Amino acid sequence: FICVGSISRKADDYFVSYFSNFGKQHVDIFAPGDDIYTIRPENTFITDGGTSLAAPMVSGTAALLWLYYPSLTVRQIKEIILTTCTTYEIEVKLPDNPETKTAFSNLSKSGSVVNVYKAMQKAKEIVAKKK
Repeated sequence: FICVGSISRKADDYFVSYFSNFGKQHVDIFAPGDDIYTIRPENTFITDGGTSLAAPMVSGTAALLWLYYPSLTVRQIKEIILTTCTTYEIEVKLPDNPETKTAFSNLSKSGSVVNVYKAMQKAKEIVAKKK
């Protein structure tokens, strides 16, 4: 399992989405999940948000890694995703208490946001070393 929190597109006080889960014990990583343009029933489109939109960003990263590098184990894929993230040295408001600010890095185990590009680079390096 990888537990995912949601971020907005602006790295400001409200970087962590107001509806997102957070915490070093409850969230592994963050991913975009706010103001996502998405499809709805009957071929309609809306801008929506939720951790259920952030989680597929991480699942998609795992799927890409496994598609291009099928020799990687699930454990390796998880480690790659969690160690190739992007960190943000900013203070953010807590989703459940906007009066309180803390370092973004305090709100998840990795303290960072998924980075597909870095994950793919790392996977390529790992597989190349096996050969």
